[in-house]
Amino acid sequence: MSAPSFSSFPPSSSSFPDDEPGPSNRPTPDATSTRKSDKKHRKPKEDRLKRKSERIRSERTVDEEATRYFFSDKRGDQYNIQYGSLHEGDVPKYKSVSRGQRVLGVPSLSVLRRTGQIVELGTKRRHMPSLTDSKARALVTVPATRRLLVRSTEADAGDGDFLRLSSARKTNEQSYRSITRDHANSDSDASSLSSSDLSDDDNSEDDEAITLTSHQQALKSLEQALARDPRSTPNWLKRISLALSEIPLSSKNAAKLRAEMTISVVERAFAADPINQSSIPLRLKYLKSGQELWDDEQLHPEWEKAYDMGGMQIWMEWLDRKIKANKIQQHADAAVDGFQRAVEAATTILKSLGDGEEKEVAKIRVFWRIVTAFREAGYIERANALFQAQAELTFKVPQALLRKLTPALLDDLEEFWDAEVPRLGEPDAQGWAHWIFSGKKEAEPSATPSPPSLPTSLDRYTQWARQESYADLKSFIPSKSVNQPEDAEWDPYATVLFSDIRPLLLSLQTPLAQNIFRLTWLSFLGLHIPGFEEHYFGASGATTCWDDRWCYTHLTSSSYLDALFPPKNTSAGLTTESASGVIIGRERQFATGPIPVKSWSYGIFDYMDNAEGLWGKVDVEGVDQPYVRRIFQQLRNGVNDWEWDVLSLAFESALSVKSALKLSRTYLASARDSLPLWAAHARMERRRGKLDEARKIYTTVLSSSPPINQPWVGRLWWDWAEAEWLAKQSQAAILVILKAAGVEGTSGVALLRGKRTLEDTFGQRDMEWKDHEAWVKLRALLGLLNSGDISQALSVFDAFHVDGVAEESLTVATLLIIYRHGMVLKNAMPPAILRQRAAKALKMYPSNSVVLELFLEGEKGQGVWGRVRESLGGKDDVEKDVSRRLQEVWVGQWQVGRWEGEVERIRSGLAAAVQSERTRGSPILWRVSIELEIRAGQLERAKALLYRANQECPISKELYLLAFDPLRSAFNHEELHRLVSVMAERGLRMRQEIDEDEEMQEAVEAAVDDEKDSEIEANAKELRRLMPY
Repeated sequence: MSAPSFSSFPPSSSSFPDDEPGPSNRPTPDATSTRKSDKKHRKPKEDRLKRKSERIRSERTVDEEATRYFFSDKRGDQYNIQYGSLHEGDVPKYKSVSRGQRVLGVPSLSVLRRTGQIVELGTKRRHMPSLTDSKARALVTVPATRRLLVRSTEADAGDGDFLRLSSARKTNEQSYRSITRDHANSDSDASSLSSSDLSDDDNSEDDEAITLTSHQQALKSLEQALARDPRSTPNWLKRISLALSEIPLSSKNAAKLRAEMTISVVERAFAADPINQSSIPLRLKYLKSGQELWDDEQLHPEWEKAYDMGGMQIWMEWLDRKIKANKIQQHADAAVDGFQRAVEAATTILKSLGDGEEKEVAKIRVFWRIVTAFREAGYIERANALFQAQAELTFKVPQALLRKLTPALLDDLEEFWDAEVPRLGEPDAQGWAHWIFSGKKEAEPSATPSPPSLPTSLDRYTQWARQESYADLKSFIPSKSVNQPEDAEWDPYATVLFSDIRPLLLSLQTPLAQNIFRLTWLSFLGLHIPGFEEHYFGASGATTCWDDRWCYTHLTSSSYLDALFPPKNTSAGLTTESASGVIIGRERQFATGPIPVKSWSYGIFDYMDNAEGLWGKVDVEGVDQPYVRRIFQQLRNGVNDWEWDVLSLAFESALSVKSALKLSRTYLASARDSLPLWAAHARMERRRGKLDEARKIYTTVLSSSPPINQPWVGRLWWDWAEAEWLAKQSQAAILVILKAAGVEGTSGVALLRGKRTLEDTFGQRDMEWKDHEAWVKLRALLGLLNSGDISQALSVFDAFHVDGVAEESLTVATLLIIYRHGMVLKNAMPPAILRQRAAKALKMYPSNSVVLELFLEGEKGQGVWGRVRESLGGKDDVEKDVSRRLQEVWVGQWQVGRWEGEVERIRSGLAAAVQSERTRGSPILWRVSIELEIRAGQLERAKALLYRANQECPISKELYLLAFDPLRSAFNHEELHRLVSVMAERGLRMRQEIDEDEEMQEAVEAAVDDEKDSEIEANAKELRRLMPY
């Protein structure tokens, strides 16, 4: 019996082929005995391996002459993986010839690649495309053409973390039982098996090619659904999204192609059923896409037709178009106010809205939009004057004038406005009613602070831009004639006449509308309340509130931009270091603190609910603090206005907890029975670290055992139990929970009675959902403290079913208990519990910043950055709001040292955001996109983005000023002069003129003349070229 021969063993001297091989002297065995032996010992797996090896051997194209000088070792060396490369002693010696292109002894192979002393030989040089190769980028955007099929039986039996994929090859597992096959010889047997196997593979390839892809399957099901119900607006919207998913936003002419495809689908929907023509979501899709393809003559009648349909969402988009189409007319009458058409459009909408609580809320939405447009264009005094006059009309009307109609009431308010006495928000303001009661006293001159002087050594363009920015930020209170010195230059826009704001003033009679107006004024001043605009202004049904595109102006302040991006001098840290000659990985560091872009549904957290409160240091840094304090004080509606009082405490605690406690005591002195004020005071004591003071408050307020269904009782009990739990006083927390349930003692029977009593509160319907949640959390915490197992608490949360905002709030509460139990209190808990639940919650509520923080906490130490990127990434057809887009920017600096590697991902995300229909036209996103390029040192790229932003946001003065200050080195004098001309043409407010000397002016004019001459020459050359035709 001869020894077996393998390709991986070094050949002996007898294994080399002879120069003149002759016929073999090896005896040939009998064919019949061979077949019997094969049938007896052959197995299906060995047959497949044999056929595979024969197929590979037949496909080899290497010259036979080359095989005489080398052998192939396919097993490899296991130490290559351990050390990363071959050992020098294992590499055969070679000698280069033909100038290093070939190796001596192997004439048919060429040198493909050299790595140190190692060379790679082959017959054809390989081309390795890089990530920047156009072909590689094209392959990424190509949709999938083949589909991986999953057997239903295997998918059902598989684990939840992966899917079992079936093999595409259709094998006959019972083939080894067939013993009736008759073949001529063993060679024909092998060849026939190989050919039949190949035919099976071909058939499987054909079957797989016929199978529909996931995109085609979804398209087919949608078409069937539309055929059954052509009036279904959600199905038509899904059809549009499915069609747009094939065109990435990063592709060439993507906006135009997506618009054409959207219009074709919407026109098909209009033709399918006439009722679809009155669908607001489809009509908005149609008009938004038409802006990319149609001219004004075709677009204007379509918008007017949509306005006649009605609907607040269409009216807001119609008003937004009127605002962005603002231009100063060339004749003298219209040159005074370039926003006259926008004001007329807003007045038209306000007149179309009737009376009632819902209509008044809609009027405030229109009011907020036009006021934001005034500030965006630089008319900050006029914007603030609108809020001051509206506040006087809403909260300070004299008793004798309450029964007057709105026009007559506005005539009396004009008299108060022209008197130029202090108005609401200003120092020593008493209000309209007090002025009437005091006998209409005349205004007295007051000292006005002078603006600080800026250094004069700067470039004149930079100095002008900084003066404009600072004046827009600080000089927002309208000036008065009694305070202006005689020799001062008169600014026609600093003093606001009552006739300029009268058409936009509203009559707000309902308490809800009055409260929303106050919250709107705070948001306008930079104190953003998460979820406020979506809760009150969001539309029901298929459309949602997209007001975050223009109302999140606080995110463009310098404090927020510094929080979104890492410091400018941050460099990439080392990922490894050496200790005693051994390379070890360094500990990864992560960003601390909450996400600066706060976002959640309105009502999930109370104003003093979380650790930092509603606002933090970043939120109040760029706010005029004395002005906001006066607004809180002057707009307070009596001693029972607890929500406004708690909101003022949240603002004051962001500045100083000590001063907030002092203010809280003044509120409690006049409202000693207010449970919300007591809860806010106790939370501030806990934040200061005075747990004993908080215990005194809880004991005093809850000692009388108020009824369970009373508002804020359950929240107070939860605050007390939570404070004891986080202080690691488990027994004290159990006593508090049992006391809340009305049970004495801590025995087993007492625990059972306490659990039953807490569970009985779940079914009470005469209780607010936030109080319901507090009792559920008490029941879950009792199970956790009694057993020490987090699953006991999770079972309570999973058994309580709610929907809407209450469901999101309960999900966040569940994640917070898991995080505090495992991360804060350091109890034993599988980390996968927080990670899996946070990932699931993030898919349900992608814009919730608290859920995102907890998701990132669960991913710390996992080393799978792709999971974070996958959760925060997404496809182009997934709609994301402004908050989610900016949260993804912040996540780029979450892990210290990864910012430079994440810049490209952030850039692509922002590029998709400014082109997405959901967030297109948002000056906030354009500002952040340009800031990203500025901090990355890509000034030319930022310059290109600025020109695009000026087209999308034509009235944003802040974007124009970027060319004069941070991008000054990328713009020359001619380009800056043109930008100033565009700002003047579009009616933007410029407080001062740029100082230019005569030489500079002549140079600019000469450059403009040269450009005109070159344009004339180019037109003449083109005309001569086209002359024969």
